[in-house]
Amino acid sequence: MLSFSSETLEDVLCLEVTGRVDAVTSAKLSEAVMPALQAGGKVLLRCGGMNYISSAGLRILLVAHKTGGARLALSELTGMALEVVEVSGFDELFKLAPTKEAGLELLRS
Repeated sequence: MLSFSSETLEDVLCLEVTGRVDAVTSAKLSEAVMPALQAGGKVLLRCGGMNYISSAGLRILLVAHKTGGARLALSELTGMALEVVEVSGFDELFKLAPTKEAGLELLRS
């Protein structure tokens, strides 16, 4: 199961991701992230509650990065999700932050 909660802080959509991002749920992530990026907005994916991400989820992140580039950041990655992001090399591609506040700062700089 995958769920989101969101808030907008100034010009940044903060999207808290909870659950598994896999082949079944990755389309939900795309639907949550892409409209803001396509409209030129900034998005912070708060991943502290994301306990797993598959290659399908990584694909969505890659498409989001190609669309938004520096307007997308990930924060609070831990456990298996962090390991998958690091092993895949996506930690070199994305702006990563340990906290929500640090993620917001990355997007504002």
